[in-house]
Amino acid sequence: MAVAIISLVLTLVSEIFLQAVRHSEKTMTDLGAESMARIAMTKVVNDLRQAMPPYNAPNGQLPVLSPTVPPGGSSATPAPSVTFTEADSLNASNFTNPPFDTVTIAWNSSNGTLTRTLNGGPAQVIAFYVTAFSVLPISNDEYQVSLTVSPPHRGVVSSPPFSATSSVFISYYKTNS
Repeated sequence: MAVAIISLVLTLVSEIFLQAVRHSEKTMTDLGAESMARIAMTKVVNDLRQAMPPYNAPNGQLPVLSPTVPPGGSSATPAPSVTFTEADSLNASNFTNPPFDTVTIAWNSSNGTLTRTLNGGPAQVIAFYVTAFSVLPISNDEYQVSLTVSPPHRGVVSSPPFSATSSVFISYYKTNS
């Protein structure tokens, strides 16, 4: 009788322990996805906010090269990438004619990565497990950026994807007159 009671108690304790482990794994997976999405969104938004047209660009050139707002007020289509120009580095010696970079942030749907490319060079991964990324031009100085991260499943634990959306306002100064 004592063995049966001890077996029952151990079974209950082990089931409670397994549920706690599963809950912990799910929580860690969810937090990882949320953290990854927030970090990726912060990198994209901070980069895009630095967009400005090159000093020697034709008058009226906007800092975001694509996607652009369609002419005539028609609604834009979200794009899985954004390309823009930004000053490489501003300092006291070059503030009137700084070097400019062309930056592309793009989503690769085949491998679930979000990458940043500088001047056509090699792509640097910003985030993994990205299942959606889009940039929607609202106006010439406002863009809506959305991304979704789906964490990898750990064993039998599945977690829902985590999505983040941000409106980015580009407040560039006019570099040419």
